[in-house]
Amino acid sequence: MNSKPGKDGKWYPATRKPADLDRIRGLVHSLHCKEGLSRRKTQKRLLFRHGIRRSIGAISQDLSRYECPECAVRPAEPPRAFAWR
Repeated sequence: MNSKPGKDGKWYPATRKPADLDRIRGLVHSLHCKEGLSRRKTQKRLLFRHGIRRSIGAISQDLSRYECPECAVRPAEPPRAFAWR
């Protein structure tokens, strides 16, 4: 459930459980990092395939605050030294 009606009849975002947020963060990282989608395309894919409404800001926050193995900074390989004889 993405939104719920308030007492005034307007629709407000529903609060999500921490487990649901972790699942959404995993989806965001898999769509953005593994599949190479832009933030806007990630937003559309979340909505149409998974039924999850997320703003671009929330997607950017998920990408910047949580790091998956795909986007983790990997140490650079040491340069190979060639011995000339």
